[in-house]
Amino acid sequence: FIYLFIYYLFITKKKNYDMKLRNLKQNSTAHFIEQSENKSKALWHVINSERKGKKERTAQIKLNIDSKITSDPVKVAEHLNKFFTNIAESTLQQNKNIQEINSNKTTIPQTIEPQQTAELQQYLQLTRTSAKEVGNVIDSLKSKSSSGIDGFSSKMVKHCKDELT
Repeated sequence: FIYLFIYYLFITKKKNYDMKLRNLKQNSTAHFIEQSENKSKALWHVINSERKGKKERTAQIKLNIDSKITSDPVKVAEHLNKFFTNIAESTLQQNKNIQEINSNKTTIPQTIEPQQTAELQQYLQLTRTSAKEVGNVIDSLKSKSSSGIDGFSSKMVKHCKDELT
């Protein structure tokens, strides 16, 4: 029976202590926010200090630069700056080179010579179509800005639909 009484007394004292500590912390926080000039910043400071752990560790960045692992923040920053300032130019240059290669590989003839007509008729059977059918096919195209082998995008074809039908 005496142990139960001591246990009850301990629990009561612990609750009182926890409540007192909680009230002191609330008062301290309220006082900190009231005394600050920027209340919003102070409030977020309190929220972040409660949310985050006591120690804020920053991860050390390691980057492979010219086959050497570097953890110097200045060198890492310089390397990343150079990379991101030059990436657009190098991508455009690569794209230009690819387009030049592709344009050399595929050439679309502007006219068909009469001797080619018989050869083409072997493989190609065209039937008559209507402007409505062409319009329906154009409408069914997905609107994309990338162009095909002909150099025209489906957006442009859709924009020129009235002239094509």
